[in-house]
Amino acid sequence: VERSLRVLDGAVAVFDGVAGVEPQSQTVWRQATKYGVPRICYVNKLDRTGASFDYCVKTIKERLNATTAVLQLPIGAEANFLGVVDLVGMRALTWRGETAIGEDYEVEEIPADMADAAAEAREELINVLADHDDDFAELYLEDEDAITAADIKAAVRRAVLANKITAVICGTSFKNKGIQPLLDAVVDYLPAPLDIPAIEGFKPLVEASNVLKMPQLASAQLQDVDFSYVIEDGKMVTKPFDVKIDRLNARVGGSTAFADQAIDYTMTAKVPTDMFGPGAGQLVGNLLGQVNSALGSSATLPTTLDLTAKITGTVDKPVVKPVFAGGSSNVKETVKEAVKEELNQQIGKAKEEAIARAKEEAAKLVAAAQKQADDIKAKARSEAASVKAQAYKAADDLVAQASNPLAKAAAKVAADKAKKAADEKEQKFVAEADKRADALVDAARKQGDALIQKAESTDATLK
Repeated sequence: VERSLRVLDGAVAVFDGVAGVEPQSQTVWRQATKYGVPRICYVNKLDRTGASFDYCVKTIKERLNATTAVLQLPIGAEANFLGVVDLVGMRALTWRGETAIGEDYEVEEIPADMADAAAEAREELINVLADHDDDFAELYLEDEDAITAADIKAAVRRAVLANKITAVICGTSFKNKGIQPLLDAVVDYLPAPLDIPAIEGFKPLVEASNVLKMPQLASAQLQDVDFSYVIEDGKMVTKPFDVKIDRLNARVGGSTAFADQAIDYTMTAKVPTDMFGPGAGQLVGNLLGQVNSALGSSATLPTTLDLTAKITGTVDKPVVKPVFAGGSSNVKETVKEAVKEELNQQIGKAKEEAIARAKEEAAKLVAAAQKQADDIKAKARSEAASVKAQAYKAADDLVAQASNPLAKAAAKVAADKAKKAADEKEQKFVAEADKRADALVDAARKQGDALIQKAESTDATLK
């Protein structure tokens, strides 16, 4: 067991929910502490009679002298164990009935009878993290209410990797309850191979020999590219990782390498684009976001670029010389040109799509305005005709009511005058309505032209 702990990256300590910490657990825990293995605790079998999560956490503190950060609370006890309260996300994860696989759980609100206990436990978790992680303490002092689940996760991970705290979660494995959150916790809080320092050893029967497990070599001469490789059966195989910039990571012979072992390989590999320079992935992502926002398309970039490199020297002092098409040895310029070429193609395609959409939108605007204008004109003509008809009728009635020829003659003159005025009023009313309707159509056309012009000129700004 101790030899296994010697090379472990991280460990999950599983405890019986009834018995808590047992003597053999104490022995293994001391060995893990000796070799600085980051740990999280999993309290199992909470569906058994007599199981007590609080008792188990207490024994972890008292018998192992561990600083616990409780990330979950059990919902129900013994045969009524139903799920857990996630104190990081402040939600309930429940497994109701028979559960075939661990990922079959429901995300619910925290039960009302546990709301106070959950709030108190989360407050205690935040206090523990603030005491053992400086970055989190600054967030806590600035604004405790602004702390997010992502902040808590990041703080727990840093503190676990530094062996300052031990995260505690719970479940019942036999019933597949709590297993998925356990796997998530392994990913979120335990170290990746590159998160821990190299383990030093020696070659038996050879004095002053130095053996490194997963050495992280900072002496590579290639300063503006970041990649990893593995030498297997005399061949170099690329293994891209999310690693620190200007750091060449090597693993020779499958697991170990001698620091003075000579290497002489030519490597051709597809290197992830986001490894070229600090923050390159984020910058490219931001740029694509601007393209998508402005042109309304889904732009994409190549995720990898071809890289050929000649690697000589020794494992602890490799000499890396990159070779690119066209003889260029400048990684950043090569990446820049490749990204620019791809972006130009994406922008050109997106521009065409944007112009087509703008023309379609402009046509819709004009069509809608034209319909509204036609309605205005038709309504105006109908109203004007109605008013004119009333005026004509009133004039004719005036003539009909005249009692003698002289009065009829005078009434006819007045009626003709009134009809002429009605005709002029009708023409003026219709003309004004036509002017308003035409103005609506003209405004729609201008708005559509502006949309098209914007689509046609956006690519220059983006470039």
